[in-house]
Amino acid sequence: MVLLAEHWFNFSGYNHRFYMPGEAPGTVNNLWNSYDFAGIHFVAVSTEHDFTPGSMQYNWLKSDLAKAQQNRGTYPWLIMYGHRPFYCSSSDYYDCHIFGPKKFRPAIEPLLREYDVDMYLSGHLHNYECMWPVYNGTVLSHSYTNPPSTIHVIAGMAGCSEGLTHKFSSPTPAWSNVRHDTLGYVVFTVESPTKLTWRYLSSLDNSVIHSFTLSKSRG
Repeated sequence: MVLLAEHWFNFSGYNHRFYMPGEAPGTVNNLWNSYDFAGIHFVAVSTEHDFTPGSMQYNWLKSDLAKAQQNRGTYPWLIMYGHRPFYCSSSDYYDCHIFGPKKFRPAIEPLLREYDVDMYLSGHLHNYECMWPVYNGTVLSHSYTNPPSTIHVIAGMAGCSEGLTHKFSSPTPAWSNVRHDTLGYVVFTVESPTKLTWRYLSSLDNSVIHSFTLSKSRG
């Protein structure tokens, strides 16, 4: 599935090329949408449109997550993805110090907690960063077994004409577990309703750079 980014001028080119699935009416499907696949309910959000409480996207997202929560017996995993991250610690000052903590997190992060979203995946930064379970900037656990909050991962290291983002901030924030600037890609597998395995592989030789197992006890 395709997800829009800020590079699409007024998004007309994007809307003429792609049509995404979902229940939202008209062309809104292209801007934010959701679908079910292989035991996962995927939710794609637009970080380039209004997501503040009361907006069209926010109301749609809250309704979609509520429905997904009721359908956990069929699709136990709930994964959201968007272009920009909630958390990052690279040299991108605006996204890591303004957009994430002052705009995106205050508006949307409470929904992640309310509906027990398992993971949030993003790009935008051209590197890899995997967080500990974190909420409102506070680390809640140093384990991926029954984490008390959403797992955030930036996977923007697949390649770009602008190159990789090599510079990370110092010191490393407490919520940041792993940071890499190596070309690669991610493979994750739903092993069962309670177990998901994640691997970040090198594009050079397919070696595993980072991996973890996310385990959730389902009530």
